[in-house]
Amino acid sequence: MKIRVAVTLNVDPEAWERTYGVEKDLIRTDVLLWAENTLQEQLDQIDCRQLTQPKHTIAAHADDNVRERPAMRTNSTVR
Repeated sequence: MKIRVAVTLNVDPEAWERTYGVEKDLIRTDVLLWAENTLQEQLDQIDCRQLTQPKHTIAAHADDNVRERPAMRTNSTVR
């Protein structure tokens, strides 16, 4: 089930920029994506998240969204 959540957050842009290294013109988008990921993580913790692929990633929080890359296949043999 998808549920749309509307929330207004008061964010100190200087503190966000200092903490996450995000340029001021990207803070609004970064906070929105951070909020979405934070809510999804909370649903994960209580085992209530429907498993789907995330549509967004946050550049400043990339470690949260890193997946292992599959091994590269080659047709050559080592001699």
